[in-house]
Amino acid sequence: MNKIVNVILNRPVVCLLILIFTTLFLGKGLSGLETENTQDSELPEENILVKTKKNIEEIFGKKEIILIGIECDNIFTYETLSKIRDIEEELKEIEGVIHDETVSIVSINNIVGDDDGVEVGEYITEIPTDPKALNELREHALKNELMVERIISKDGRFSSIVANIEEGYNEEDVYSKVSEIVEKHSTPEYIFMSGDPIQQKEIDMGIQGDMRLLLPIALLLLILAYFFSFRSVLGVLLPISIVLLSIVWTMGAVYYLGYKITVVSSIIPILMLVISGSYGVHIMQKFYDEYKDVRDNVDEVRRKVIKIMFKPLFLTCITSALGMITLIVFKVKSIKEFGVIVSLGSLFTFIVTILLVSSVLWLIKNKKIKVSPVQNLTFLNHILLSISKFSVEKWKLVSVCSLLFLCISLWGAFNVKIGNDFIEYFPKDHRLTTAYEKFNDNLGGASYIDIMFEGKNIDDIKSPDFLNKMDSLLEYAKSNYEYIGNSFSVVDIVKRMNKELHGGDAQYDQIPDNNEEIAQYLLLYSMSGNPGDFNSIVDYDYQRTKVRMMLTSSEQDSHKEIYNGLLEYVDKNFDDSMSIEFGGEVIFWLAQIDYIVLGKIENIIMAVLIVLLVCTLAFCSFKYGLISIIPLTLASLFTFGIMGFLGVRLETATALITSIGIGIGVDFAIHYLFSLRRNFAHGENFNNSSDKTMVSTGKAIVLDVFTTILGFMVFIFSGFVPIQHFGLLITLTMIGSCITTLFTFPALIKIFKIKIG
Repeated sequence: MNKIVNVILNRPVVCLLILIFTTLFLGKGLSGLETENTQDSELPEENILVKTKKNIEEIFGKKEIILIGIECDNIFTYETLSKIRDIEEELKEIEGVIHDETVSIVSINNIVGDDDGVEVGEYITEIPTDPKALNELREHALKNELMVERIISKDGRFSSIVANIEEGYNEEDVYSKVSEIVEKHSTPEYIFMSGDPIQQKEIDMGIQGDMRLLLPIALLLLILAYFFSFRSVLGVLLPISIVLLSIVWTMGAVYYLGYKITVVSSIIPILMLVISGSYGVHIMQKFYDEYKDVRDNVDEVRRKVIKIMFKPLFLTCITSALGMITLIVFKVKSIKEFGVIVSLGSLFTFIVTILLVSSVLWLIKNKKIKVSPVQNLTFLNHILLSISKFSVEKWKLVSVCSLLFLCISLWGAFNVKIGNDFIEYFPKDHRLTTAYEKFNDNLGGASYIDIMFEGKNIDDIKSPDFLNKMDSLLEYAKSNYEYIGNSFSVVDIVKRMNKELHGGDAQYDQIPDNNEEIAQYLLLYSMSGNPGDFNSIVDYDYQRTKVRMMLTSSEQDSHKEIYNGLLEYVDKNFDDSMSIEFGGEVIFWLAQIDYIVLGKIENIIMAVLIVLLVCTLAFCSFKYGLISIIPLTLASLFTFGIMGFLGVRLETATALITSIGIGIGVDFAIHYLFSLRRNFAHGENFNNSSDKTMVSTGKAIVLDVFTTILGFMVFIFSGFVPIQHFGLLITLTMIGSCITTLFTFPALIKIFKIKIG
C-alpha cells in the first residue's frame, strides 16, 4: 500500500490526466441516461406469481388500462352524456387503444329482454334531450347491476370511461393525448385520469423533476456547509470538486452498465453527493490540522495527509462498497442495481479523492493558505471533550443507556409495516392520488386482481358446474372482504341474460342448469354488442375465462389478506377439474413483499458480517472488529424503531437505508479508531488519546454529519413520499451513528478491555 501511495505522490501530473480523461469518458454517458418505471422485469422469472401473471397475459393479451373519471351533480344530462361519448371516441383515436375494448355508460353492452328473447347492444344508441327521458334513463341505469359501481356511482354523480391499451404503446404520446382530452373537457365537470400509462408517466416526470430540483439544492446547501465549516476558498472548492466528479463518474457508469434510472436509483446523485462529501470533510479537516503546524509548505502537508488518510479512506471505501454490494441478495431488480451502482460509486469516490487531492495540492504548493477558522471552534471542542470525559468516566452508565436505547428501538422495529402502497408514492394533494380516491370512493376502485379460471377441456366454461364454482368464489370474495369492488365476468353475463329472458324475474338471476342454454347465451352475447367486451374475458376455445376484480384500497396488507383468503378458499372448495391463477398489478406488488423482507434480513446479516471481517483484518483484532459494528448496529436498529413508531413502511426505497447507514457508520468507526490508535502510538495515555481523537476526528465526524444532513434534507422536496421518508430516516441514521460513535467507543474499549496500539 505504501508503494501505491508513493507512486501517487510522485506523479501528480499523471493523476491529473487520469482524472481529466476518465471524467470525459464517463461524463459522455450522462447524455444517454434513460428513465424506467415498468415493474415487469423487477422480479425473478421463476417466481410463481410472476409466472401466473405472464401466463394470463399470454392468453388474454398484455393489456393495460386507461381510466377517465367524470364527476358532476348529475351524470344524466344531455351535455354530460355527450361529453362522455366524445371523450370515449377521442380515446379510440390514440394509437395503441383497442377500439372495441373501451367501455362507458354510453357504449357498455346492455342486456334487455324483449318479445323475441334477449337483445344485446349499446346501452345508449342516441342520447335523449328530453328531461323526462333522461330521468327514466337514470332510474334504469341505477338499477342495473352491470353498471352500478362498475362505470357509474350509486348516486349517479360519477362515471368512468375504461379503455384497454395494447402492449408497445408510446407512453409519452398516450399521456400527452389523454391529458389534452382531459384539459379540453374539464369544465364544468371535474375530470380525473388514472390507469397504468398515467401512473408510469407520472413516475417518470417525478423522477426527472426530482433530479432537476433536488441536486442543485443539495449542491448549494453543501457549498454553504463547507463554507461554514472551513471558511476558505480551498475548503469549499476542493471537496465540492470531489463531489461533482464522483457524481459524474457514477452516473456515467450507470449508462455504460446498461441500467436505467428508476424511482430508487434517482436518489443516487444526492446519495453520492453525501458520500463523497464525507470524504472531502475528512480530507480537509486533516489538511488544516497538519497545515497549522507546517505553514507555507503545502507539498509537505500534501504528502503527510495522503499518507495518513489513504488507509482509513481505502478501508472506508472497501467496507462501504462491500456493504452496499450486499443489496444484490435482493431479488428486486431496482434494489440490486442500486447496490451495484453505489458500491461502484464508493470506489470511484476514493479514487477521485486521492487523485484530486494529490494533483490539486501539488499545483498550489507555493501558495500560502489561510488556516480555517474551524480549528478555533472552541465551543465544539469543549463539547467533544466533555463527551470524551463522560464516556470514559461513566462507561457503565453509557452501557446501560445503550441497552435501554436498544430495547426501545427493537420495540419499534417489531411494529414496522411491510410492503408498498402505490398511492403513498405521491403526496395527498397529487392529482393521481385524488383520482385514485375518487375511483375508490365512487366505483369499484382503481387497483385490480386478475383471476383466470381454466377447465380441463374445451367448452368447459359452458358447464353449469364450472360457472357455479366461479360464482361461489366471487361471492365469497365480495361477502368477506370489504375492499372488493366491482368485477365483470362471464357469470354476470349468463345470469343477466337468464334473468332478462324470463321477464326480469329475480328468481332467474342464476346460472341455468344445462350446458345448451349457457352455450346459447354466450353465443348470442358474443355476436351482439361490443365483441371486444367478450373477447377480453373468454378465450377462443371456451376453456379459460378471466375476471378482473377491482379493489377499493391500495393498502397492501388488505391485498395480502384478500389474496391469502382466496387461496385458502380455493384449496378447500375446488378440485383438480379446474385450475385458478392470479395476476394483475396487485399480485405483482404482493410478490415483492417476501423478497423485500427476506432480502432485508440477508442484507443486514451480510453487511454486518462483512464490516466485522474487514475491520477485524484491518485492525488485526477481533475485538476491534466487534466494537466497530456495535455503534452502527445500534444506529440501524434506531432507524427501524423510528419506522415502527412513525408508521413508515419497509418497502423498496426504505429497504436501502440499512446498507447506506452501515456504510456511513463504518466510515465514522474506522476514522475514529485509526485516529485513536495513532494518537496512542505517539505516546499519549488512553484519556489523552481519546480527547485528541475527539477534537480532531470527532470534529470531522460532527462536520460530516452537519454537511450530510443538509444534503439529505433536500429529499423532503421530492415528489415521492417514500423518498421523503428515505431522507428523514437516513438523516436520523446519520445522527444516530454520530452519537453512538462518539459516546460508545471509549466505553466499549473499557468494557472489552481492549489494548490500544
